[in-house]
Amino acid sequence: MYILERNILNSEEPYQKDSEGELNSLRRLNRRKHLSLVRQFLIALAFGCMAVAVSIAQTPDCSDTTYLWDVSLPSLILSNVSLQADSLEVAWQKISNTYFIRSIMYMYLTTNSADYSESFVFHRSACTVQELLDAFTTTYSHYRWTQDNKTGIIWIYPKVVDYADLLNQQVEVRTDQCGVPLVTCLIPTLSKVIDHLYLAIVVRGAAMEQTFDYGVDIPKGTYLLRDILNTCCLAHLSTSFGIVRDFRRGRDSLYVSPDNFAISDALLPGALHFWELEIGSLNGKTPMEDDVINALNHPDQHVRWAATQYMEAELWHYKLKRRLKQITLPECTIGPAIGELTWFGRANLAMYPEAMREDLQKWCTPEFLSHGDPHLAVLGALWIVRLGGDQDALDIVTKRRFSEGDLSEIKSQMHWLIRKTPLLKAYLLKKNPQWAGFSSDEIQKIGAGDVFYPLKGSPIKGSNEKGIGP
Repeated sequence: MYILERNILNSEEPYQKDSEGELNSLRRLNRRKHLSLVRQFLIALAFGCMAVAVSIAQTPDCSDTTYLWDVSLPSLILSNVSLQADSLEVAWQKISNTYFIRSIMYMYLTTNSADYSESFVFHRSACTVQELLDAFTTTYSHYRWTQDNKTGIIWIYPKVVDYADLLNQQVEVRTDQCGVPLVTCLIPTLSKVIDHLYLAIVVRGAAMEQTFDYGVDIPKGTYLLRDILNTCCLAHLSTSFGIVRDFRRGRDSLYVSPDNFAISDALLPGALHFWELEIGSLNGKTPMEDDVINALNHPDQHVRWAATQYMEAELWHYKLKRRLKQITLPECTIGPAIGELTWFGRANLAMYPEAMREDLQKWCTPEFLSHGDPHLAVLGALWIVRLGGDQDALDIVTKRRFSEGDLSEIKSQMHWLIRKTPLLKAYLLKKNPQWAGFSSDEIQKIGAGDVFYPLKGSPIKGSNEKGIGP
């Protein structure tokens, strides 16, 4: 067992399938409370009768850590489906990219591995995602697909291993952690304690950070490695993972590669499905730029978060910056601006930092910072500093006094900004962080110390996946 100084989410054994506007539109988006009430019922309906009782590591429960979207993906109906690929990996990528269907692909390679170069051809006027995945695993018959019973995340993996045994290295999280950057912190530190685990990336430098270095919340508890990856998916709509366990070089190596499947400028079925479940009904229409802006300004922080995820998934379809320049009310522009920054400003070498900072400083007026929406005022001031601006906005907003509850819904974003921007940490320690409900000790610990610690006497070099090996 290993000790991971952060959070993670747990899952249970799943059911196995062998092949098997401006502000006027806000009223239309107020379905979130109703959706939260039916969430548990629908999850129970989807999985309650199908779960297989298996003894696995017991881990703490985490509230609100399942997308209704992930759970319901197999029942999503796709139209005019036409796919052709010459290998398992390419077929998986096309399913993900063409229809915005998230799944984690787990492959293993040995000197006697099956040939995965068989072609996949699938043409239907209409089908469900389940039917598409069934056809995929019929073609590549060494594999099956499963939904994680806790999170709803779809996994595609070799038939010879049970899901309960998949990536079952245990880690312990000693303290609750928020906003842990995925590729510059979480995975690299995880690889320090799990032998032969490597972060495999296609792009490097600022492009890698900008795409994948989002924040992950990892609460205190004991988890499995696969649960960490499920949690990383839940933190970011457009991310899945390609995982390869390779025995061919005489050792057991595990390569974890984040995969962003939002590469199209079209409105994809899976993304529209996410909007309907997490933001509001579309009634057969598609979200326009004003709909996205209104959702990013919604008073419900969850809707803002979901709109940010959707906007990043469909980033190349919308031209929000042009529309924002036509809006004069600061309270209608700051939410969308912060939403864009979660992608454009994710890397330390952010894209267009001067232009973004100037816009944000213009919209974050002293009046808004003093009396406006607490979440947007605080995040706006923090982002100005991250983008290289002065601390005037923070000086204004820190005169307000918030309880921990007032800012609890943006705590993860605040922690991520502090982790990525050392200047913010120094400023907050000097300024008295109690204005935001933090203690000096809490601020001091953000990003400090090692993340993973192996438990003495319990070295685990690889997962105990029965049936997989050289």
